[in-house]
Amino acid sequence: MVRTLDGRARAFLSTRYRRLDNFDLAMSVMPILKELPGARFESVELTESKLYLKVVSSKLECEVAPGDILQAGVIVSNSEVGCGTLRVEPLLYRLVCSNGLIMADRSMRKNHAGRALVSDDESVLVYQDDTLEAEDEAIFLKVRDLVQTAVSETTFQLISEKMRKTMGIQITGNPVKVVEVLANRYALNEVECAGILRHLISEHHLNGYGLVNAVTGYSQEVEDYDRATEFEELGGKLLELSQSDWTQLVEAA
Repeated sequence: MVRTLDGRARAFLSTRYRRLDNFDLAMSVMPILKELPGARFESVELTESKLYLKVVSSKLECEVAPGDILQAGVIVSNSEVGCGTLRVEPLLYRLVCSNGLIMADRSMRKNHAGRALVSDDESVLVYQDDTLEAEDEAIFLKVRDLVQTAVSETTFQLISEKMRKTMGIQITGNPVKVVEVLANRYALNEVECAGILRHLISEHHLNGYGLVNAVTGYSQEVEDYDRATEFEELGGKLLELSQSDWTQLVEAA
């Protein structure tokens, strides 16, 4: 299958590729996102490879430290050209510095793979458009349910509690070495390392909390939207680290 736009080939895909178009997804999920309590569209972007919808609910928030308020949110992303799955993920938003953190480990992911669109002899169409549309509708209904779960009070409390616990993880090693270990583990380049280190120092929190916010804070300086979102996801990955992984990280010398 070849996907085109304005006479230009955008992607070359197999007959098993499951078409989940950005436009159809947006038309389905936008009304749901607008109905979230105190919904605020923090960021909406269409890159060459993906669609992103990031929404924050101002009605669900907590104070993790004096004046440091977190709000619940959700990110819906999709690639219709084979560069990623349809994903619905909880988003944690920090008001004091407008940082977003994505909890990828608590996400719904729908792969763009399914039954072949043609029969074995590759000459007879098996699934017609109305069949595929019905399957799309079923998927979008799941998206609706996952959006509501992502911004539920239960999900928000679980994630915000993980955030609070990072305050008790002190950086006892060399902050420069800590960032280097982080870079080696998550394939960060020198410019990205320098940016995270700068944010870590300016945070005035030499602990796990400061490191998480240094990562998500640096995302705002990254011009490429896809890469910036990866740093928001990295912040979520840090929250899911085991105690031994945190120890290895913060004691780097």
